[in-house]
Formats: sequence, structure tokens, C-alpha cells
Amino acid sequence: MSVFSNRTNLCCFCRKLSLFKVWQLKNFQSQKLLARSCSSKDDRAQIVDIGVKKMLDEARISTKSPIEFDQINLDEVTGDFKLSTSPDALSTKSDANLKSEEEESTDLSWRSVYLFSPGFDDLKPGFVRDIAGEFVVKEVFDEASSVVGFDVLDLCMNGSEAMLNDVANREVAVLVSSLAEVELMKLYRPLMHENLFMTAGISVGEISALVAAGALHFAQAVRLVKERGAALKSAMAQCESGLVLVSGGKRTNFAELCQQLESFAHLTGGGGVEQEEPVCSVAVHLYQCTKVIGGHAQCLRHLPNLKKDFHLKSVTPLKSSMGALHTRLMKPAEEMYAVALKDVVFNDPRTWTASVYCGVTGTRFRKRNFLERDSYFAKNMMLKQLTTPYKWETIANRLAQKGRGLEYPQYFELGPGQFLLRSLRQINNRAAQNCTSIRYFFHKMEQRRTVDSVL
Repeated sequence: MSVFSNRTNLCCFCRKLSLFKVWQLKNFQSQKLLARSCSSKDDRAQIVDIGVKKMLDEARISTKSPIEFDQINLDEVTGDFKLSTSPDALSTKSDANLKSEEEESTDLSWRSVYLFSPGFDDLKPGFVRDIAGEFVVKEVFDEASSVVGFDVLDLCMNGSEAMLNDVANREVAVLVSSLAEVELMKLYRPLMHENLFMTAGISVGEISALVAAGALHFAQAVRLVKERGAALKSAMAQCESGLVLVSGGKRTNFAELCQQLESFAHLTGGGGVEQEEPVCSVAVHLYQCTKVIGGHAQCLRHLPNLKKDFHLKSVTPLKSSMGALHTRLMKPAEEMYAVALKDVVFNDPRTWTASVYCGVTGTRFRKRNFLERDSYFAKNMMLKQLTTPYKWETIANRLAQKGRGLEYPQYFELGPGQFLLRSLRQINNRAAQNCTSIRYFFHKMEQRRTVDSVL
């Protein structure tokens, strides 16, 4: 019986392999024909324009419905989250998926998860001083400098606060400093890095997560983030906008709050001739009853006056010069960013070392989507991220459920600040106790070296 089943499995495998080879051949032939058909430079430019237009059109498709079988039970009003356990949802999943989920809910203390900072906290000159002396860190910064055309390490160490927090520069600074810490993980915590199995991040942190998982080359990521920062800067210049961290209660209705703020604002654009529609919406679902709200500055100005009416506990403007990221106000940045995404080539998903979470859907990127249609799905998700609320609460809840049976994995926050650690404490304090940063470990190690040298 076992011999028969082995032969059956072998036949199935051979059939799938032959089908894949046929698909590969057809895809290669179609690309060859396309290359022959556009012989002139104008034709090639037209093909690129068509691809960018297609990406922009697909980016306008709503992503409120769950992707495939993933059940996203995130109440966008209150922020309550529950993992789906309905029979219908479970019946749609295969036995292999259920088995993998079972394995993930057991002892994972030997595995690691990387959480990449969005850089929402204000960056101060010298914020990488504690790690800048390491050779591997200098190598990362040197490679980034050769891509962007200026000294990134000098910017982080000696640049003015205004220059460092300029969105075009801070995007690059956050990405490079985060990935420099990944190199420190490889050097000082090699076992933890080898056992990496999940990565996630907010905003630019998602691109850092793709690099750490092996989905994207470092040089490509730096180039993409540079273009992303330039696109965001051009969009921010069109109106005065910002982000505010708002903490409410169970009776806080964030949808009504944003509508109320929009009704309060009276904006004029185009030299006071045209009326501009006020925009205020949730930018990041951070954790229960706490959101990052983004929109026009005229809308956000009224937030303190509504604290009592909407049961708000605190209203904290984010000092990062990010504008109203993850809201409709970033629409003008889409076209420039789509052109940059068009040239991105992802690595073969079969070579990845970890899974990556997508902030638009709140689920893991499907690796097969990076093999289909020139990775259009993944690129569209990265494009939609500019104008779509980021579902960090959904991602963090999923990550905090890993290992709930016995031991949690080791969580590492990489990048400037402790923005994600603070949110994880509110979602699952027990999981947050397993969260640290390589900088903390590195600082302790330096203290030990100092003590040993004195002795």
C-alpha cells in the first residue's frame, strides 16, 4: 500500500512539474515576442506607461474584503480583534494549513520574529552613534550611500534635525539603520537570525521586512525608498497635513470622529478660488481603541475640542514630518511611486528565509503572487499602502498568537524608537516580554567590555 501511494505521489509531482515547465516556456515566448514587437525606444516607453497605468488602475480596487481564506475580524470602529474560529472558515482550509497552524502554536522559543520600525518617532542627529563603530554597519551605510548619491551615515550622525526629518531623507535613514541592525543580528545573534520565520513592519518598515526575508535586494530597496520619499514629499507640498496618535475608550467611534473633524474644517485651495474637500481618516490601526489619525491640519486642529464628546484619553501629534501618510491625501504620490515599483524585481520566493506581512490586508504575502504577472499583486499592495489604513493591529495580533500553546518566539524591534514594542505591550504583554532590540543587547555587551577592561 505504501509503495502504491509513493508511486501516486511521484506521478502527481511529475505532472505538476511538467505543467510548470510548460507555463515557464509560454511565459518566456510571450516575453520574447513582446520584446521583438517593441523594437523602438518609443514603443518600449509605451509598454512601461501601460504597465504603470495598469498598476494605478488596480490600486484603486477596494481591499476591504479578506484575501482568499484569511478572516480579518478587525472592527475598524472600536479596534476589537478576534481570530476567526467559525466552522465555515475552518472548513475552507486544507489539512496541511491546519497542521502548520498547529505547529506554529507550539513551542517557538527557538524561533525569531523581526519587527521593523516605521520611524514615526522624531529622529535626532547621532541616533546611530551606538552602532556606527561596527564594521558591518559601516559597510551597509557605504553601500546605501553609493546608491543614493550622498553620505547616509554622515546625515544620520551630523545632519541637522530638520534635514534628517525631511521625509525624502528620513525614509532612507530609517531603512538603512534598520537593515544595519539586521547585520548586527547576523554577527552577534547568528542563531536567532538563522531561525527567523516572520517579519513585519509599518510603512517603510514593510520594505525593510522584505529585504530581511530575502525577497528584495538591499540596493533595490534603497533606490525604491529614495523614490518613495521623493513622491511623498511632492504630495505633502500640496497641502498642510499631519498624523496624530489618538487613544480612546470602548465607546469611542473613530469613524464618526473623523466625519466630525471633516465637517469642522473649511479648506480653500488654488489661491482661495477652489474648494478642497476636507480629508480625515484612520491612518494606522495601532491597537485596541488607539489609532493614528491623518488628514488636513485644519481637521486635526479640532481634535482636543472633541476629547470629552468621543471619550478620548489622549491626543498626541506625531512630530515626524510624514504628512498624512496612509490616507487619501497621498494620492498625488501614487504615479511617481508606481513608476519606481515597475522596475523592482523580487527574488525567487523559494529562496526566502521568512514570511512577510502585508499591511494593506493584514495577512502574509502569498509567495506565489511574486511569481505571477510580474509580481503585480505584491506591487499593488505596496502602492495601495500609501493611501490605505495600515492594519498593524491585525498583524500584531496574529504575531502575538504564535506560540500561544507553550512558549512565544523571540521578537526583535529593529530601527529607531520603540513604537512597535509599545503597541505590542498593549496587545499581548506576555509576548511583549519576549521583545527586545539588538541595540539593547549591543549596549549591554559594550558595558561588559568596559567593566572587563577596567578589571
